[in-house]
Parts: sequence; C-alpha cells; structure tokens
Amino acid sequence: MKKITMAFICFCSTLSLLYTAMNYKVNGDAFQKDPQIILEIYEDLPIPECTKEVKKKDKSRPRSSVFLKVYYYTELSNEQIMNFYVEQFTKRGWKQIEYKGGIGVLFKKDDWKIAVNKGEANYSLEIFKFYGVAD
Repeated sequence: MKKITMAFICFCSTLSLLYTAMNYKVNGDAFQKDPQIILEIYEDLPIPECTKEVKKKDKSRPRSSVFLKVYYYTELSNEQIMNFYVEQFTKRGWKQIEYKGGIGVLFKKDDWKIAVNKGEANYSLEIFKFYGVAD
C-alpha cells in the first residue's frame, strides 16, 4: 500500500510540474507584467457622475489569475450605470460579451475582461485575466 501511495504522490507531483512548465510556456512573462497592466486599466476606468469609489480588493492568485474588484457607491440607477459603461468601454475598444451567470455586463479586450455587476445603491467592477493552458 505504501508503494502505491508513493507512486501516486510522485505521479501527481510530476503532473503539477508539467502543468506549471506548460503554463509558463503559454503565458511567458505575463506573470510579471500583468499586475502593472491591471493597475493601468484601473487608473483609466471611467467613473460616472454621482459615483464614489468605496474600496478595492486585489484577489489575484499567483500563476492563476490577476483580479481586482472595485466597489462603488452611486445615486444612479442600475440602468444608468450599465448604459454608461456600455457606451464608455465600447468607445475605448472593449467588446461587450455574454455574461453567463452574472448580473450586469461583461467586456473583453485581448485576454482581459471587465465585469460591471449590478447592486442597490452600489455596484462592483471586476478587472481580471485568468491564466491557463487551455483558455
């Protein structure tokens, strides 16, 4: 039984190393560049009138994703917020795509995505990019 357990551990370790090597081959040095890129996207975000940033959270996972979630308080309706971002992001070259499982709107540009999530008197905006061999 010990031999089987050890063989299984060796097999899993080998798979993990192989996945890491393949991931690095596919994504290259994006792991080092992307934290700066996400901050540039964040700093360039349009913000509607009567809206104030409440907080932001970095939810990135090394070698898995870069992810920044920003929370806003607003006096505007959800419809006004969604229309604002559709107009602004489209002008900036972001393409609106289907938002499966989300409540709001989703945009994509290259490998980056931005989700604008509806809320009552507040909303959140997520900027993210996931790494993977089979994205």
